[in-house]
Amino acid sequence: LSVLHRTDPGLATGGDPPGLRRGSRQARRRSAPRHPAGRAQPPHPWGSPRRPHLDPLHTRASAGRPVAGPPAPSGTTGRPGSAAGSRLLLSPLFRPCPARGRARQADRLTGSPTMSFALFANVENTSDNPARALAETTTTVELAEALGIEEAWVTEHHFNRFSVSASIFPLLGWLAGRTRHIRLGTAAVLLPFHHPIRVAEDAATLDALSGGRLMLGVARGGPFPQQFRHFGVGEEDSRNRTLEALCVVDRLLHEEDVSHLGRWYWTDRVTIHPRPLQRPVPIWLASLAEDSIDLAARRGFGLMGASAAPVDSLLPALRRYRDCSTAPGRPFVLARYFLCNENHQRACDEAATFIQAFPARMGAQGRQPPRDRKAPSPLANALVGDPAAILDQVRTLQSQLDTPHTLLLKPATDNPDTARHALTLFAEKVRPQL
Repeated sequence: LSVLHRTDPGLATGGDPPGLRRGSRQARRRSAPRHPAGRAQPPHPWGSPRRPHLDPLHTRASAGRPVAGPPAPSGTTGRPGSAAGSRLLLSPLFRPCPARGRARQADRLTGSPTMSFALFANVENTSDNPARALAETTTTVELAEALGIEEAWVTEHHFNRFSVSASIFPLLGWLAGRTRHIRLGTAAVLLPFHHPIRVAEDAATLDALSGGRLMLGVARGGPFPQQFRHFGVGEEDSRNRTLEALCVVDRLLHEEDVSHLGRWYWTDRVTIHPRPLQRPVPIWLASLAEDSIDLAARRGFGLMGASAAPVDSLLPALRRYRDCSTAPGRPFVLARYFLCNENHQRACDEAATFIQAFPARMGAQGRQPPRDRKAPSPLANALVGDPAAILDQVRTLQSQLDTPHTLLLKPATDNPDTARHALTLFAEKVRPQL
């Protein structure tokens, strides 16, 4: 996987290489697409890709001239390489997201904290059909990209029939192939249940596949005791284990010949391949404990807040993060239940029903409900209502946080069509006024 495509010097002129008869087996072998390392490219293992322009190595021949994907963006040209005639071709996957650039420009011009929006996909199996739940999630992520939403974050949960997102990296790899610009995040990889080398390799591979769109969020496992029991991990050690694993993952993604000797993990001059495209890979830590905040501030990680957390409980952690940081950190990521509808009361009623039932549904194996905080009202920390009400709620939240942040919009409904309608209404009626 690479944006480099090596072409044969004989083919660059439109003719056969000298000494080869047109149509011969040797000529066909020489005119086959070339691997970046110079070897002949093997046939695609699944036949012709559904979207050829998404495959950085996909090429097609036209009138004897090698062509790679769609035309290059205006202002970019192939740069001659070595004497062998190699040239650089930029895949559409590697073009920057325009919406993200506009947000950064607006932040510089207005001086106000940057606020971006993301889809929070829990992959909810509301119809007791996991395949359909995965397909509905894919459709919703594709719609979010079409609406200009900058990011999509996917959860990881185990032993749960309601949230069928146990294997987060294959799911994000699938979503990367179905999208072009939207950034893809993990919310979050449960580090105590994975070896850090495996996490680093999966993250680097996904970053390469997606064209540098990965956002890596990690957590210690959440309030689900069944997960710790089945994976054989002590819940009392999960925080320290997570912090050690995170340091190993961070080093593996950005260094070579990594050696580490810790309480739970050790490595001896390990270098992972492929290397990630982003330098550095953006990392977020889903924890508001003091030692976690200090580590995140020192190493430049971002922080993530839960969907039920009131703003007042987050402000001390954000102040500590800013005080400990020696450089501007990453935007604070905050999840919020969300439902937008033209009928304000209908949105409130449906969202309240969903939020009240959510803790019991998320109990691991349906036996142990999570120990989350009890809000005074189901809608106390949610973005719910008609477009005007949600606009006021978002503006209030922005003024309270007073720091660059990303809002993860978690649709509070069992109906995927209702969730997509809410996202569309938000993008058309609310987003332009912010």
